[in-house]
Amino acid sequence: MTDIYLVRHGQASFGAANYDKLSDLGAQQSKWLGHYFKQRDITFDSVFMGDMVRHRETAEGIAKGAGSLPQANINSELNEFNFQAVATAFLTRYPDQKVPKVRLALNIIACLKKPCWHGQPMNWTITYWMKVGQASKTGLPPC
Repeated sequence: MTDIYLVRHGQASFGAANYDKLSDLGAQQSKWLGHYFKQRDITFDSVFMGDMVRHRETAEGIAKGAGSLPQANINSELNEFNFQAVATAFLTRYPDQKVPKVRLALNIIACLKKPCWHGQPMNWTITYWMKVGQASKTGLPPC
């Protein structure tokens, strides 16, 4: 049976002058993922990725942790798209529609930037935010 693993790049340098680069934590995350694959004897026949720096850095980190990866097939169509431009175009064409949960996503991003949340598993952080942060009208849960 064929298994397909979808990997999003490690944490980027959000808020930095060059966002298209992994943060120190993002580089470590990619190595951890490589170790995870190696410990479970998971190997790959093919790797596909976009052409962004953070994509390459993530693949390099996974390769370091795993021991190796096949040479990546690079395709710019796998790059992220400009969500803000897509949402704006949609709302211009359909002004009576609203993009669901955009505010939720922005609040989660703001929450995750708080130092007290670093290192928390993403699903735990989002679950906590949904229970506590959304219930309060402030938008962000306390540390």
